[in-house]
Amino acid sequence: MNEDHAEDHAEGHTGDHSKDEPRADRPADTTPASAPSASAPSASAPTASAPAAESGLSAVVSGAAYMVLALLGFAYGLFGAFHQNWTVGSWPLPAVGLCVVLFALVFGAGFGMGTKLGAVAPATTWMVVTFVMSTKQSEGDLVIPGTTPGYVYLIGGMVAALIAIAVVPTRRASGEWLTGQWLTGGGGDTRG
Repeated sequence: MNEDHAEDHAEGHTGDHSKDEPRADRPADTTPASAPSASAPSASAPTASAPAAESGLSAVVSGAAYMVLALLGFAYGLFGAFHQNWTVGSWPLPAVGLCVVLFALVFGAGFGMGTKLGAVAPATTWMVVTFVMSTKQSEGDLVIPGTTPGYVYLIGGMVAALIAIAVVPTRRASGEWLTGQWLTGGGGDTRG
């Protein structure tokens, strides 16, 4: 028996050096012999409940933020509906000012959330409230009349909201908060 085999028998090896020692003519195997199988969970691996809880909390917080933005659009729609009919002389400057503020609101919401959905939430509720307030009720009530300030507020507000939605920069994919792709890396990290 030669010396290499004698050392192998002393260490409990069978004499096959190709599996135990890396040789210069082939790359070393980086998998340890006692590596756990894929079916056995590792003690150092995070549990599935921790990312799921983090994902659930993030989805709830993001969803709540979108709801607050929608309520903000609703409140601004009510405010604008009752204040759009003022004039400065014969010019509907308050209606123009309300459209500029609506643009800033929608753009700021989208920029703050990092998605176009953040901009769509207040714009949508603003449009719903505005259209309801501009239709004649069965009692004959009409909040936004068919006057020049009313048309400037309706049409100018829609144009301002749509432009704001179009130009808002996005840092992450729309709906990412709902699907949790940022946790798994499914859609790639597009946040600035």
